[in-house]
Amino acid sequence: MLQTEGLVNQTLAELPGLEAGFLQAANHIATLLGVPAGTVTASLTKGSAQPMPRYTTRTGVPADLIRNRPDIRAAERRLQAATAQIGVNEANLYPSIQLGGSINASRVFTNPGVTNMTSWSFGPSLALPIFNGGELRARVKVARSQAEQQYLTWKSTVLNAVEEVENAQSALIRDGQTVAALRKVVQTNEKTLELARESYRGGASTILDVLDAERNVASARLSLAAAIRQLARDYVALNVAIGGGAEIGAAETVASK
Repeated sequence: MLQTEGLVNQTLAELPGLEAGFLQAANHIATLLGVPAGTVTASLTKGSAQPMPRYTTRTGVPADLIRNRPDIRAAERRLQAATAQIGVNEANLYPSIQLGGSINASRVFTNPGVTNMTSWSFGPSLALPIFNGGELRARVKVARSQAEQQYLTWKSTVLNAVEEVENAQSALIRDGQTVAALRKVVQTNEKTLELARESYRGGASTILDVLDAERNVASARLSLAAAIRQLARDYVALNVAIGGGAEIGAAETVASK
């Protein structure tokens, strides 16, 4: 009896920590939603199935995948601007021609038959980069160096994005396998608990055996709940990694309760 009482007290001692974690998670959700904590806590305490991802995220080919991420698109724009600046600086090395002119009109009353006189000028002007050619060539080199830096930045951004997607996708697959295995563990422990209860009713075992079986069931369920929570986090991480471009209507079911 002392062992039985000790197991019960140990279980009761674990409950406050679990309740505190539940309340902290509910308060965090309320903060994210911008609503009072009491409303979220009340809806969560009603009891419902633990949410878990039911659809797989279609990542597509890498060329389409990376275009969904804002950081990669921003890096592409900076690379394009740096590349265009090279052409601007190279164009300044060549002679430039400008066309211009002026028209002036004046009214003169010296003679009765002559009332106005008009003068005009028109012609091109040629600018040759003779004296500042060294400075212009230096600007071209600087522009090329900046474009190369932007290219390396863009390349690093793409590689990091692909790595994040691959890591998140592999984690989602592996944790999905973990959830499936833990479901079987829960089922096995539940069957063991049923047999322990029947054995106790028949007098072949003690109440301590039943409590041990119940504790194993509770522990397996907690492990399953933690694995499902991690699976949901992996699903969110994968959608963030691909830029949130998934369409649920075109997704495929990967896990069901």
